[in-house]
Amino acid sequence: MKYLMVTFSFCFIFFASYAQKNEVFYAFKQDWSDVQNMQEATYFAHVIKENDTMYTIRYYQKEGPMVKLETFKDASYKIPNGLFLYYQPSGKLDSMGRCVDGLKNGNWEHYGDSSRSIITVEYDHGRFVKSTNRLTQKIYYEDGREEDIVKPIP
Repeated sequence: MKYLMVTFSFCFIFFASYAQKNEVFYAFKQDWSDVQNMQEATYFAHVIKENDTMYTIRYYQKEGPMVKLETFKDASYKIPNGLFLYYQPSGKLDSMGRCVDGLKNGNWEHYGDSSRSIITVEYDHGRFVKSTNRLTQKIYYEDGREEDIVKPIP
């Protein structure tokens, strides 16, 4: 029993230490400048080192919902890589997309006040390909062309 308690204590200390090294919290004022005292903070960030090449940052209103989620490839948070989510002040999803090695890639969805995507912007490793706007019912291409989403019947 004594051996079990020692083993459990060691494991608890190891995991607590591991979690502390892989998680960091930051506090920010209304203008997103750093603040040391959580009482003065409007926002806070929770940074998690997922592995050697993935750092996830979740930003929250101090007394409200999540503001955004960003993922980076490096410990200095300069190379966007992975999922990005942005929320409205109400907590409703505003937009989302992915980056690969610092460049937007694939579809970025923009929701506005709708629960359905109203604008989809497609990127190919940082290069704008096209934008589909469901409000205007148009597709806008990188070369400046426009076309209707629903083509009229001839």
